[in-house]
Amino acid sequence: MRPSFLGVKNFDNYDLAELAGVSLVGVPLIDETHDLKSLADRITEATRLVLVCNPNNPTGTVVGENDLRPFLDQIPPECLVALDEAYFEYVRTPDAVSGLELRDQYPNLVVLRTFSKAYGLASLRVGYLVGAADIVTQLRKACLAYAVNGVAQQAALAALTLDDQLLRRVGGTVAERERVRGTLLAEGWDVPDSQANFLWLRLGDEAAPFGRWCAHAGIAVRTFDGEGIRVSIGSARDNEAFLAAANEWRIRTNDRSGQTG
Repeated sequence: MRPSFLGVKNFDNYDLAELAGVSLVGVPLIDETHDLKSLADRITEATRLVLVCNPNNPTGTVVGENDLRPFLDQIPPECLVALDEAYFEYVRTPDAVSGLELRDQYPNLVVLRTFSKAYGLASLRVGYLVGAADIVTQLRKACLAYAVNGVAQQAALAALTLDDQLLRRVGGTVAERERVRGTLLAEGWDVPDSQANFLWLRLGDEAAPFGRWCAHAGIAVRTFDGEGIRVSIGSARDNEAFLAAANEWRIRTNDRSGQTG
């Protein structure tokens, strides 16, 4: 029986699953958030891994503690749960809980963190996993030798000593995230409550045209064709450029709709 893992359906997950020789069972979101009940219900004897991205990428939504604990209670002990917390430094919602606080209660839980986002070391490709000793021992056997070079290791260690700078930078990003989302909501856009360093606009068939519109304006967004776009929060100037482009797009779209009607 081919092993499988559960997670959100996106192209990155499918590619990684194919490379690993396992089957991905994708579970759709509800209100842009993980549907933990459906994830738990889809587990079979072949399931070896459940992936929960918290905050979720690309929607930025968070699964709170009151939902996460009951979910973990339902997972069979032989099934590994990977909690991807790449963007957790940006979380401000009070009902969130880090897997680092739950790990001792759930031996089959591993937590994934990275230095690529809040720490700004994306080009060095360095991160870490926290889990039970026996799980970490087995995972080490599958790691590539020298996967993280010496420069990346030293940069990560140095970054851990710069808490004040990290908090200031992340705080500024969070403030801009709330400002940009508030502006978009006021202009009529539907934007989930993101707890990451990006915002998600579900645009359906308009995703690709809007992505091209942004590119023409010199703004880089991540387009998920047929679904939506993810826009990262940058400097205030960059964010203003995106807001201007989004506003002009909305005005033009409304004008076209009015002419059609």
